[in-house]
Amino acid sequence: MAVNLAKKYQKGIDQVYALASLTKAAFGAKFDFIGAKTAIVYTLTTQPLGDYTRTGANRYGTPTELQDTIVEYSITKDRSFSTTIDKGNYIEGNLVKTTGAYLKAQMDEQVTPKFWAFAA
Repeated sequence: MAVNLAKKYQKGIDQVYALASLTKAAFGAKFDFIGAKTAIVYTLTTQPLGDYTRTGANRYGTPTELQDTIVEYSITKDRSFSTTIDKGNYIEGNLVKTTGAYLKAQMDEQVTPKFWAFAA
């Protein structure tokens, strides 16, 4: 039996990244993928503030063309996690060990910080 891996992802993955505040800054901008393991991130370059002049043609300063930077982020590790929730423990644990709550905590506390550790 063959294992077919994705060659490219598009907008579908954008929604997942938008949920995490740490990834929103980088992936909120326009991006593209090279294969399934490398993302190209375009980031706008901001300009320093200048002083407003009340007279003249360039009251707000001399206009400059908007620029951006391009950075490639590649996945270098294939990470995973595995957890079980025993039904008896779930019942005797006041029914607070839900899969949704666990998955959110796992993503927030483990997956997202590790993602940005390799991208930095």
